[in-house]
Amino acid sequence: MSSYKVSFIIPTYNREELLKKTLLSLMKQIDLQLGEYEIIVVDDGSTDNTADLVKNWEFLNIKYIYQKKRRVRIGRARNLGAKVAEGEVLIFLDSGIIADAKLGIQMYQHILNYDDLCLAYVLGFDKNNENEKVIKEVVDLNNLEESIKKLKDLSINDMREVVYSDIGDDLTKWPAPWALFWTACFSVSYKNFHTIGGFDEWYTEYGGEDTDFALSAYTKGYSIRVNKKALTIHYPHEKFINTYTPTQLEFMAELGRNRRITKYPISEVELYHKVGPWQLNKLLLEK
Repeated sequence: MSSYKVSFIIPTYNREELLKKTLLSLMKQIDLQLGEYEIIVVDDGSTDNTADLVKNWEFLNIKYIYQKKRRVRIGRARNLGAKVAEGEVLIFLDSGIIADAKLGIQMYQHILNYDDLCLAYVLGFDKNNENEKVIKEVVDLNNLEESIKKLKDLSINDMREVVYSDIGDDLTKWPAPWALFWTACFSVSYKNFHTIGGFDEWYTEYGGEDTDFALSAYTKGYSIRVNKKALTIHYPHEKFINTYTPTQLEFMAELGRNRRITKYPISEVELYHKVGPWQLNKLLLEK
């Protein structure tokens, strides 16, 4: 029997201030008592004050795991968090994801009802920090409800909303729902995560591990959904992708492409690498 209803798992690397914002939001969860959830911070080799920050939050049933930095190992970090988790439902959040007060209970109830993979709705989630100035002006951690309302009024949505609005947000009707499975925030039961096999730790640079995880789940028969009532805010920050040169990104993309095509020899995966994630499902639905 699980010790908690929910385990929040946060991989981090030199994101002290962003992590603080995430922890502050998790402290304000309603409909989940403090004793009903735990927080697991997996530090991928930070050299800032992340460890000291976490020590100040021990009252939140917090666990801290540190692994020495050996390239980007976000998949391994998430797996380590899931390994020590004691929650019935795992909710993965990136550092800087600010959780609505009802995120925990929304995700928990969704998994109880559907037993699938559940994407949160991430306001302000964009590619190049297009709305950075506005988001920083609008977001008030002491009044998240109003902050969320303002972001919605300004149409600062989840960037995947373009596709949701175009072909519908019932991902169970999509032929390739894994294409837009990006792990800013998602949930899955503890049991299903380990049955799926966790994240592929082959991915040791930026990106790819989330799409691979979704593909693994989908090809094993698990559904993927988005819960638009499970709200979060993506607080702007420097993106790891910008630390790579175009040549490095092209090389990593080629390696990831070969990995996925080999692991998942289905036509949708080949088409995904030709047309990209944004058009894939629309093209498949039009066939």
